[in-house]
Amino acid sequence: MGRARRKRKSAEQPESNVLNHNGRADASTVLPTHEILRPDEVARWLRCSIRHVRNLVEAGRMEASDIQVSSGERQVLRIKRQSAIAFFEKRRTV
Repeated sequence: MGRARRKRKSAEQPESNVLNHNGRADASTVLPTHEILRPDEVARWLRCSIRHVRNLVEAGRMEASDIQVSSGERQVLRIKRQSAIAFFEKRRTV
């Protein structure tokens, strides 16, 4: 007699906002969990350039704000996580 086959336990599906473009969680393309994101984090998740992310912000397709660095001389762009997720979901349904 042969071995009895075991049924594989299916892993729980991660939340939709942590999936990559193939519908699977992947460490290199998972959106970080903090609420304010750098443009490079969003670009890695969307698999596009940082410049493209900045263009999306400038076009009003993603909500972001300039935050002053502690020295007060320089500002850095930060994107709201929910805004990035909303953009991705809208793009995915088109």
